Amino acid sequence: MRLEMGTFPVNEIVFGSQTRWTDGLLEVCREDLIQAVADDPRIKKIELELTNPGDSTRIWPVRDVVEPRAGARGPRRRRGDDSLPVVAAEAGR
Repeated sequence: MRLEMGTFPVNEIVFGSQTRWTDGLLEVCREDLIQAVADDPRIKKIELELTNPGDSTRIWPVRDVVEPRAGARGPRRRRGDDSLPVVAAEAGR
């Protein structure tokens, strides 16, 4: 089996009811993301804000950045499921 890395260009990001990517629009489910982060007992406070490519925004302080990656075919999914697989990783690994 050969792993193919996919590229998903993002032109706009918004909070939505589910996490998915469609034609440059990345929709992120705020509740799912908060729950995924809150599962780590070391996290005491969670604040989420979005900025879009090209926005004049200063993001500081950056504590950690993890590049989301998924195979081009993604995990085994049902036909018609266009959701974007989300990958989380611990810092320092």
